Amino acid sequence: MMSVASAIVRLSAGACLSAAFAAVAHADSMVNNDAAWSFSLNQPPEEAPAEETTVAEETEITTIGGAGEFRGVSDFFNIREANPQVSAGQWELEFTGGWFTSSDGTDDDVLFPRTSLRYGITDDFFLEFQQLALNLGDGNNENGNGELGFLYFWRLWKEADWLPAFAHWSELRIPSGDGSEGVDGKFSFGLTKSICSCFRVNFNGWVMTANGGRGDDDINRRHFQWGVGPGFDWLIDDMTTATLNYLHRSSNKYGDANQHTLQLGLARVLFRDDTWTHSIKMVNDVNLDGRDEHPNYGLSLQYSIAFK
Repeated sequence: MMSVASAIVRLSAGACLSAAFAAVAHADSMVNNDAAWSFSLNQPPEEAPAEETTVAEETEITTIGGAGEFRGVSDFFNIREANPQVSAGQWELEFTGGWFTSSDGTDDDVLFPRTSLRYGITDDFFLEFQQLALNLGDGNNENGNGELGFLYFWRLWKEADWLPAFAHWSELRIPSGDGSEGVDGKFSFGLTKSICSCFRVNFNGWVMTANGGRGDDDINRRHFQWGVGPGFDWLIDDMTTATLNYLHRSSNKYGDANQHTLQLGLARVLFRDDTWTHSIKMVNDVNLDGRDEHPNYGLSLQYSIAFK
């Protein structure tokens, strides 16, 4: 009986120990799980790796098409734009020649190259020195060859939103030529407004005091002269501009009627880099009133080279 009781006691003790160990193991597991859960709650969530982004650099491309940029419509044309053709520190040398005739061909004038040299004082102001064109005429008169001229140009403000660009310029003829006398002064103003990226409207007006003249051109010459008219230019591409101009001006002589001239022109940049710009311009002048005292048709050509 004692052995049976001892066996029962031993079995009961073993069962109790096993249950106690199992309870302890379960408690440890719960503690570990709670600790792990608490640790996971205290940790911030892992951030996803940042995506690399590439920002493209903006490159400004300057062309003659932008508002405020010179498009080649200089004073070679009857109606010019209100933007200067040279910037600060830039030089430009021009050679201009032309041919004009009356409708019956009895009065032909061939103008050998006029040479002009200009320099940009600022981006809005330049000075220009001119050796005026040599006029071959008909070979039987004093034609004032050797005449000199001086000009300044000043753009007062650039085009902005609804405001057109505005500039004024003045010219002085110095009577250094064959048979010339007196000094001519001419004051001009100009407006330029872009209608769209390719199309602009220009408007010019001028007054001139004519004192004497080139050679025998001073005979019966009108002392006060004026001119006014609109012009239009179309940017064909970044290097080419086409123009259409109309000029209504007083006659050069007393007793003659006012002059009406339609002009078609083209300006083309041949080559351009950071230092050099080579350009060529051409115009056709057609007189709309057909009077004998006015040139009825003209063709002019200009080559220019700018450098800095």
